[in-house]
Amino acid sequence: MYAVSNDYLAAVKQQAQVHRLTGTIGSSAFTDENIVSGSFHITNQCTDDGDVMLGAVYTGTLTATFHDMPIRRYNWVNKVITVSFGLLLEDGETWEDVPLGIYTIKEAKHSAEGVTVTAYDNMIKLDKKFDKDQFQTPQKMYGFISTVCTRCGVTLGMTEGQIQAMSNGNTLMGIVGTESNSELNEYGNDIDTYRDLVFWMAQTMACFATINRSGQLVFKSWPTEETAVDEVSESYRLEGAVFDDFTTNYTGIYVTNSKSGNDIYYGYDVETLEAEIETVEGNIRQYNLDLAQNELDYQEGRITEAEYKRRKKALQKKIKQANTRLAWLEEALEKAEQGEDGLFMSLGENPFMQPDGVGSQYPAMRRRVLAAILNISYTPFTCSTVVGVHYDLGDIIQFTGGHATEEGESCCLMSYDYNFDGEYQMQGFGSDPNVPVIRSATAKSANQAEKNAGIALTKAEEGGGGGGVIGSYTVNAYNHLEMLDYTEVT
Repeated sequence: MYAVSNDYLAAVKQQAQVHRLTGTIGSSAFTDENIVSGSFHITNQCTDDGDVMLGAVYTGTLTATFHDMPIRRYNWVNKVITVSFGLLLEDGETWEDVPLGIYTIKEAKHSAEGVTVTAYDNMIKLDKKFDKDQFQTPQKMYGFISTVCTRCGVTLGMTEGQIQAMSNGNTLMGIVGTESNSELNEYGNDIDTYRDLVFWMAQTMACFATINRSGQLVFKSWPTEETAVDEVSESYRLEGAVFDDFTTNYTGIYVTNSKSGNDIYYGYDVETLEAEIETVEGNIRQYNLDLAQNELDYQEGRITEAEYKRRKKALQKKIKQANTRLAWLEEALEKAEQGEDGLFMSLGENPFMQPDGVGSQYPAMRRRVLAAILNISYTPFTCSTVVGVHYDLGDIIQFTGGHATEEGESCCLMSYDYNFDGEYQMQGFGSDPNVPVIRSATAKSANQAEKNAGIALTKAEEGGGGGGVIGSYTVNAYNHLEMLDYTEVT
């Protein structure tokens, strides 16, 4: 969340608000009086619609129709827009402004209403042809990222230490299919632009990449639900929130070997899950002891009523979160004991984590990614609020009241659409871990079988040997692999 004052947080949750837009297009200043009502939108997201993913590199988009601007007809494209949202505080005199980002105009259309522009944040600068000659030497992630930023003219909004602290951020690694090492020539990669490379970088660090409000490239890890930045009550929503009745959690990942085409699974085993359950149960016991101590401190006059209520609310929230986590771990353990896996993420042919890469650190790198995605424990949601422009992608928001549970819903902001004259619409995505076809290891095997059959067909058609059967597969009601149809290939 952007750092705003307490006065701003108080004013933004009032039903009656006074706000403004200010900014510049090139050297020309504008206010909301220069914008056609209802035309100003900013949209962005940090994962695909419908699910959580690692490595997202979405571009923030600004659209608006301007009028009465001192800019000549053919001078709009490639001008830079800077814009801020201002809120009048409760004293009725002081304005507090929140920057909304830096955008470059790539399209301008003239009409009777004015000039309608489409502008993008600095992520578009990464859509530049990838030069593999710059990346043939093994490095740590900060070295790769610094080279990308230099080549694309983008500023990195993080320190070397911050990058090193992320998953695999301090690991010496190479990019298979790019290195000069002759032993890796059989591997390929699908990196065409620097944006493709940033996608794989972010995935390797178990995070997403985005452009911050200052136009800088940043990488953000998925947060835990304990790190909520704000609490939003039912009265703070224009249209109440809609919450799914499940929490998305992941227990495994797949990475595809780019040489063989095989998918390799890595997930949590029985022993690891049992240890995690023991830790969470211990935390719950301690929280309950702390609750009892808080009650005693209040009764004996050692703390005020306000402090007593604050502690009680915080501890009850921790207990709720821990019990949710415990229920998921116990279900995951049951599945693991039966030889099944839970909800997984497919990482594709990640060029940083191939088996024969630098130092053969593939298993260790996978474990770090797997450990990081355990932070993902969110309720998918949609919500429209009065104003939410101070929130950032990846923020955890605690919703209370209305259709939320009594303790509240922990939701992660993954997509937003801001309309200056309307609402701030936000969404969080996720898959239901209880849907068998999603979490079934057999379903993954079906996909692999179909892929292998396709490889056999290609080899046969090219006269390179092989052959076999190509078919389509499904998983039946008994969770068994079932072939729907097939064609013999020779």
